[in-house]
Amino acid sequence: MLLRERPRGSGFAGLWTLLAWVMTPRRVKLDERGSLLWRYLDGATTVAGLARILQRERPDDAKDSEARVAGWLQVLADHRLIELRREGWGE
Repeated sequence: MLLRERPRGSGFAGLWTLLAWVMTPRRVKLDERGSLLWRYLDGATTVAGLARILQRERPDDAKDSEARVAGWLQVLADHRLIELRREGWGE
């Protein structure tokens, strides 16, 4: 299980963030792949790097690993468990 850290902030925005945090689940069940990849979410590892880790650790999941990882990261971002940075994506 992944436990979400309490958000920080001040003033009205901080109160709103805290209220949203309280009203959403703080536990998310991750499958084996998700648990593996979660350990490498350090803010520096790229989507391609996570895909290589998935390929190395779970060869059966090597097909389309970069697209799978990108989709998984987007789901986490949609649930506000992570924040995606678009640095170095050619934009």
